[in-house]
Amino acid sequence: MKWIKVFIILFFWCLVIGATPSHGTEIVAPKAVFQEDSYDFKEVKEGITLIHEFHVLNAGTTPLQITKVSPG
Repeated sequence: MKWIKVFIILFFWCLVIGATPSHGTEIVAPKAVFQEDSYDFKEVKEGITLIHEFHVLNAGTTPLQITKVSPG
């Protein structure tokens, strides 16, 4: 009976140790890297539509989600 208790405790201990990440594991979140963070259109006439593309690179290891963009 004592061996069964020891076995069960050892079994669950191995499960807990095996389920935790090792110390060498580094979790990196998404990281947006921009070539430029602003753009100056200089003087613009009223009523003109302006377009500029910003290139974004994900330097992290998990997916980057851009959910909102606004001029400003």
